[in-house]
Amino acid sequence: MSGERFDIEQTGSLPLPSFRPAACSPQQVAAPGVAIALPERVPAAGRLPLLGLFALERALLDEFAGPPHAAVGVLVRNPQPAVVNVAEGRLFFRDDVLEEDAFVRGYFNLDLFADFDLAREPALYRVSAFAPGCVSEVLSVEVV
Repeated sequence: MSGERFDIEQTGSLPLPSFRPAACSPQQVAAPGVAIALPERVPAAGRLPLLGLFALERALLDEFAGPPHAAVGVLVRNPQPAVVNVAEGRLFFRDDVLEEDAFVRGYFNLDLFADFDLAREPALYRVSAFAPGCVSEVLSVEVV
């Protein structure tokens, strides 16, 4: 599956972080799997939104303490890698996930500047998300 792109203007009023689908969220992911969407370019003075969708096996999630989002991580590279757990320090509600047969599906919307404490200067970042047994496509985003 290819990574999805959106215009940064589409996320202007989207609260970050949040855990609901947005108009520019990835629309589908093979189960089990994780998919992400990023703008191609963002201004250094703005936000760096990452929108994601995961579908994970319910039985596998029993291995993780906390909400299903605790099984999902995000990796940002430039050039040193940094990793953030999607659930870290966040409050979740029961309806933040959809339970479908043997799978649990959920969304995540983050501001990578805030969550990774990235420098607000021109750079090219490579971003991917991962969960047990699956990795998203690696997408690049340019900060200008």
